[in-house]
Amino acid sequence: MEPISQMAGIADEIRLSVAPVFLLTALAGFTTILTGRLTRGIDRARTLAKGGDGAGAGPSMADGAANLALIRRRLRLLLWAIRRLIAASTIVCIVVILIFLGDYVLPDMSTLIAIMFILAMALIVTGLLLFFAEVGVTVRRLDTVLGS
Repeated sequence: MEPISQMAGIADEIRLSVAPVFLLTALAGFTTILTGRLTRGIDRARTLAKGGDGAGAGPSMADGAANLALIRRRLRLLLWAIRRLIAASTIVCIVVILIFLGDYVLPDMSTLIAIMFILAMALIVTGLLLFFAEVGVTVRRLDTVLGS
């Protein structure tokens, strides 16, 4: 009878770890989106640093410096957002590990698991807020350029 109860315990642990694994999938997708934005920003900064604007005519020195400063700010926000999402993903992985170790190492790791999960959620929220800030910077610049 012992092996059956052990299998039931493992099945429960797998069920508990499914939600964090779905969260990891979402975080991977979002990190991919942010990485794409980061890559495009770096490419744009390189183009501006070479003296071009990507449309054939070079910007004035003031416009080029302002655009580079804006891109640098956007890239910093994106980098911090990516860092937070990767940290959250790492913590979610640790939570999954703790779920499995909970029955075998320490009898009650629920407090530690809860704290780790709350920390992961806080990192995700700050990553999303940083992304929101980056989008805001971009839209404000677009409004300035279009004169709206």
